Amino acid sequence: MPRWFGKGIPDGWNAANQRYLEGIEWKKNVHREYGTKLIFTASADFHNGSIRSRLRGLLANAGVPIKEPTKEELIERILSRNKSLENALLQMTQSFINLVKANGKQIADIRKIAEEKHSVRDVFVIDNIMQPLWEDYQHELASRGEMDFTDVIVKATGYCNEGKWKQKYEFILIDEFQDISVDRYRFLQSLRSELPKTKLYCVGDDWQSIYRFSGSDLSLFSEFSKYFGFTEECKIETTYRFGNPLISESSRFVQHNPLQKQKNVHPRAVNPPETKISFMAYKSEQHLQSLMERMIARIPADKTAYIISRYSYDVRALASPGIKMDFDANSGNVTLHIAGRKVKFMTIHGSKGLEADYVFVLNCNSGFYGFPSLVSDDPVLDYVLSDQEHFEYAEERRVFYVGITRAKVHTVVMYNEETPSPFVTEMNREIQANPNPCPWCGVGHRIVKYEGWTKQKTPYRVWGCDNKEANCQYFEREFYNGQYMNFTGRRFNADSRNTR
Repeated sequence: MPRWFGKGIPDGWNAANQRYLEGIEWKKNVHREYGTKLIFTASADFHNGSIRSRLRGLLANAGVPIKEPTKEELIERILSRNKSLENALLQMTQSFINLVKANGKQIADIRKIAEEKHSVRDVFVIDNIMQPLWEDYQHELASRGEMDFTDVIVKATGYCNEGKWKQKYEFILIDEFQDISVDRYRFLQSLRSELPKTKLYCVGDDWQSIYRFSGSDLSLFSEFSKYFGFTEECKIETTYRFGNPLISESSRFVQHNPLQKQKNVHPRAVNPPETKISFMAYKSEQHLQSLMERMIARIPADKTAYIISRYSYDVRALASPGIKMDFDANSGNVTLHIAGRKVKFMTIHGSKGLEADYVFVLNCNSGFYGFPSLVSDDPVLDYVLSDQEHFEYAEERRVFYVGITRAKVHTVVMYNEETPSPFVTEMNREIQANPNPCPWCGVGHRIVKYEGWTKQKTPYRVWGCDNKEANCQYFEREFYNGQYMNFTGRRFNADSRNTR
């Protein structure tokens, strides 16, 4: 079993592994008891590439007819079932190409590392997805006589290193330095090669470093003197966009990560603005839509508003007869018509550097596609990404910080009352921490799947987990007579429930 299997589970990997094995035995016993046919495969079948032939043989032996879909049908089934999966796949492949170029690596070298780590899965992904994609992408660029932006940076760096660009710079000014990547760092150093004493003036905010997926390496910011030599640091701690209580609340939140630079942010001294932050719970998408219509309607006509979220497809939660959406295919912008006015929708990454009087942050929920997003980078990206930070969800915390600090007058954080984000729980003291967590995966929530009666007329309830994305296997049966049964078939007293 992989080591991550026990993450979030009491007693860790050993307990999770034991429960998993007991679950297998329980399923076998159920099929044996009722005389039903059980067909099962193992993860090893996927790793060694035998899954298709093994599954085909098992189905054939069981007399199950096989009708294989075409590649096009498979793609349509996967993407139509989970649009977020399509977006995650596109982002992953795009990030891989950018990061390979930005870090000056070769596909062959990356594959060699995967082989040395005996990662059959990563080698398969590189051979069958990344390598063909890389070759087709490079071929397409060459056929058009074009370069992407990373190509331009790398080529310019080469010109400088070869002495083809002899311009000397006494000063170089760089903004948004927290987003610098390895390729841009090398380009910057190459510009200084003609005059080593070139002085750098770099402005950045490590609290807003949210582009690791595109190559940003925060160590180049946090360890500036290590890479550039003697450094004098000047903190800019006055913000002119928003005021308290949002300043104090957001600063406390982002500095919960002790690795962030400590700052004492304060509003301007003359006529400091007041910026509120509120947390608004909703029961369903319909309830959310109704709330948004009422809140937007109350915004003064001379004030601006944004609706932002972690992912672009979160806007679908607002699809309703009362809310019209306009999508600009050229820019990718979405405009919502709510309560008689136009409101821009954008991702938090897209809103960085922007501001509005009122900002509504959607989908501040727990879960794989919530806050923090639990969609971790694909393992194959670890070969080209900068080192991960040690503080849990460090970048997701910064993404949330960026989102809530776009407002000048009022930030409203929207969350489902049954699945609030841990970030919401942390900031909103009225919410109880992680209500009813799943004892199996630690990510989803324990929910009632079914209620019924036994043959002995004893009422019971079947519990499961709402973590559908990870196909959580949590299963418990609870009897109303004070007895309790989990999926292993063993009974416990009611007092023992809290120990599971």
